[in-house]
Amino acid sequence: MLTWYVAYDDDPAVLRDDSVHEKNEDRAGMFRRFDAAAKEEMIGSRKLRGMWIIDRGTAQQDVPRAWGKYPHTLRARYAAYRRRERRES
Repeated sequence: MLTWYVAYDDDPAVLRDDSVHEKNEDRAGMFRRFDAAAKEEMIGSRKLRGMWIIDRGTAQQDVPRAWGKYPHTLRARYAAYRRRERRES
């Protein structure tokens, strides 16, 4: 199960783990929506500060997408995921 978290620019509690935008099993669809939101830097009419996706279905809880400001505790998992993806490509 993928979980997409969002930190909005107008939210004083910027990087909370409880700021769930969407939960979904559809990887391709969620990644397309995430990438589009990152490009626009908005979801709906709200400006984004940061976003990240966690794959709770993996043992290490991969972070396959991250953009803008996101919890520093996720940076190593995001980097590890990207390295694995490059090796497998």
